[in-house]
Amino acid sequence: MKNLIIKVLNARPEEVPSIRLMLYLGFFTGIFLATYDVAAPAIFLNYFQDENVLAQAFLVSGFIGIVGTYIYSYLQARIPYKILVYLFMAFMLATTSIVWVLSAFFEQHGFVVFTGFVLALPFSYISLLMFWGFFGRVFDLKQAKRIIGGIDTGQLVASIVALFSIAFVLDRGWIETLDLFLVSMVGVTGMLVSAIAIVHTADLKTKREGSVKSRTMPLKELFTNNYTKLMTAFVVISLMCVTFIDYSFLNVINLQWETEAEKASFLANFEATVVIFSFLFQTFVTDWIIENYGLKTSLIINPVLALILAGAAIFTGFIMGFQPGPETNLIWFFLAIAAAKLFIDSLKDALDGPTFKLYFLPINPNIKFDVSTKIEGFITALGGLVAGGILILMNQFNLSLIYILIGVTPLLLLWFFVTQRMYNGYRSTLENALEEGKTTKKAEHTEDERELQPAAVNEQITNLKLMELISPLSFERRIRELASSANESLKAFAEKKIADLDLNFDQKSQTIDGVREMRNLA
Repeated sequence: MKNLIIKVLNARPEEVPSIRLMLYLGFFTGIFLATYDVAAPAIFLNYFQDENVLAQAFLVSGFIGIVGTYIYSYLQARIPYKILVYLFMAFMLATTSIVWVLSAFFEQHGFVVFTGFVLALPFSYISLLMFWGFFGRVFDLKQAKRIIGGIDTGQLVASIVALFSIAFVLDRGWIETLDLFLVSMVGVTGMLVSAIAIVHTADLKTKREGSVKSRTMPLKELFTNNYTKLMTAFVVISLMCVTFIDYSFLNVINLQWETEAEKASFLANFEATVVIFSFLFQTFVTDWIIENYGLKTSLIINPVLALILAGAAIFTGFIMGFQPGPETNLIWFFLAIAAAKLFIDSLKDALDGPTFKLYFLPINPNIKFDVSTKIEGFITALGGLVAGGILILMNQFNLSLIYILIGVTPLLLLWFFVTQRMYNGYRSTLENALEEGKTTKKAEHTEDERELQPAAVNEQITNLKLMELISPLSFERRIRELASSANESLKAFAEKKIADLDLNFDQKSQTIDGVREMRNLA
């Protein structure tokens, strides 16, 4: 297994023990989320047939997500990370156990079913925050860049195996849907054991920015800073759109399938298809799109595709029917919504996720980790809360499902618009960060520059590589300046780039600059 990890993840031999533990953590995380995310919705849909209850569940789920991620973010800066993780994992294990016991040994109660369902999304948010939190503390920036592409392989494998196994055993009646909670309990127990092993084995650190003292960004500042405000708007609006699609999808499942086992089996097969499609796209397409078309295009693809698929579902619904009846063929409306759900979820995991993480790079290193946690946790849950509130409001007018889809169309357009604004903010923020870094370096003593922490140098090199993609002209000016840097790593990077781009010839350099800048602006 050691040689396989080194070959597949491009790892160093000394990193293998830590990577192996992260793969175990990802594997059990995948088992927990896969089984819980099938059991809870299937039981909920079978117990509650009212669309209003589903909308209320989205609202409550968003609220719990906000509270949970806020507590996580608040405690993260105040208690040791290992204690934080142990507390949340123990809570997830206890809650899952209580839901299973009350459902298995007592008469099934609506409150228990409702609670089990509304905890699914918060559990997902917190589980992923913990996984990537460990990743950021075990590996430094240079290591992370090398292995990040495959570090969640354990989660991926576990999800695929679990989801296809669920469909197989449910179709044959070997287990009941409720029994999946038992597997979820095994999964979260494995997460806890893996976390304990990581804490006691890996070199766990709290910060990676060298000598820079880490701090937090208050929520108020998160909403007032121009760049983080755009990032917040992007997350909230995109999550609102995804929630509307999820709501439509779960409703048509209720219309298409009758029994709890049928719903659970379909959900398992569907989620497995999403995971496989996401894996294939991320493996063969994501890097190519980012490299050839840039960060803006990468994030615009999903809202554009979602708009097309939502339009197709609306058109199909009006032509073929969108409610059960003797003269309607509901299967086409169902397939259109399922296709929208499949592609939007897959691309959000495979393309939006990796691309959006790059948008955190221009943020000041001493607040970046806190901003990332708040936006990917608290703000994400806020999007679900707002969407749930809007769905409840729309249901007060007894609107049919197709009009819910019509209502999401303006949000999809807004998603597209905010993405473009965020990219413009990204460019200006990155250029300002590099300019500030240049000014600071000029003001510092040469000996101080020589003694820059490796993590700080890696941060600068990463920003320079991003600058090369979005603003080649500024990048080439900057590396000419760094060619005389007192820091050997920065100087070596600059000299290599100058040689690769043949920038020693001024006339040729100007031609290359002009062509690249025109291509970048196009």
